[in-house]
Amino acid sequence: MRAVWRPLIRPGTPYSHPTLSRVNRVVCSGGGPGGTPAPRGTSRQRRLEETAARSSLKTLEDFVASGLSDSTHKQRSSAYKSYVTAVEAAGLNPQEFNVINVVAWLHAMASSSYAYATITNYLGNVRRQFKERGVSDLNAQEERVIELALRAARKVVGDPGPKKAVALSLEQIVTVAAGMSQVDSDLLLAGVMGLFRCSELFSLLAGHVQVTCGGASLFINKSKTDQYWMGKKVFLGCVAPIPVTGHTCGLDACVAHRLVRRSILCEAPDSNLFDTDRQSFAERLRARVVDVIGCHPSYATTHLMRRSGAVIYHRYGVPLVELAQMGRWSNSSSLEGYLQHVADAPGYFSELTAEVWRERLWFLLVVI
Repeated sequence: MRAVWRPLIRPGTPYSHPTLSRVNRVVCSGGGPGGTPAPRGTSRQRRLEETAARSSLKTLEDFVASGLSDSTHKQRSSAYKSYVTAVEAAGLNPQEFNVINVVAWLHAMASSSYAYATITNYLGNVRRQFKERGVSDLNAQEERVIELALRAARKVVGDPGPKKAVALSLEQIVTVAAGMSQVDSDLLLAGVMGLFRCSELFSLLAGHVQVTCGGASLFINKSKTDQYWMGKKVFLGCVAPIPVTGHTCGLDACVAHRLVRRSILCEAPDSNLFDTDRQSFAERLRARVVDVIGCHPSYATTHLMRRSGAVIYHRYGVPLVELAQMGRWSNSSSLEGYLQHVADAPGYFSELTAEVWRERLWFLLVVI
């Protein structure tokens, strides 16, 4: 028989992080000889000296490098490798960062059909790496040459902009979810309603779900905009006609209580909330979305959950500033891109223009 645990019912009750709940803790009454308190900072000072004595150049380099994320390191490595490959092939010295090297590199990338966004991203990464090594940057005249080279590259490869996941309407999301398994449906609806990043969804544990007075809260221990593990709570409201405080509201369409029930059925607080993996879910979601709206598979990525949620909330009048807070964006400026490339845009804008003009025209006809 599977063990069943129950999350705290009373809203606001503190709880321990599930992965730390099993750690034994020992409390000492005194740290010095004879039970007398140790002088404050003695052990810390000793650790400071020991750590400094063991430090090597490699240790310090790794420490500084840890300030960047793994994805940033991969981008930097890929960009520098591209630079070295192109410059060496041109018979130039890749250890130098000068206008001839850069133009030769940009020309090679443009001729090889690199995306324009990749070209500019690579250039920025390589420029920063040389600057970190103390190599002087280009002068104003050389910068002008680079600017013209970038324009030329843009003409060669075009600039359609970054490929974005399609954003679905609320009706389309419900249709997609209806044809999926229970776990996939819960993932999709939670991702859209809570504006979750896929990495945030798959880091959720059973103990991260709590009942609240209005539905449920989900604790995100780390996210893209929270690299220091401060943690963030996402609140999902009960959609029943009369919100229920408890483990269920009796409405299957209520995402908040579906997640509460799912957490209760987990074996332990530190069990994964969703018993599936990210890659297989992404494949099933892509197949289902393509089947429903007929878009190209490359646009049916898991990021559509977050984009769809942003569009849905915005259309229902949620201001961008509040939307940024709900979705844990660092600011609201990046949200403008989320509101484009919506699957139902033709019909939506047709209805929107007709609604605005119909009301005004009828008013003018009556006046005339």
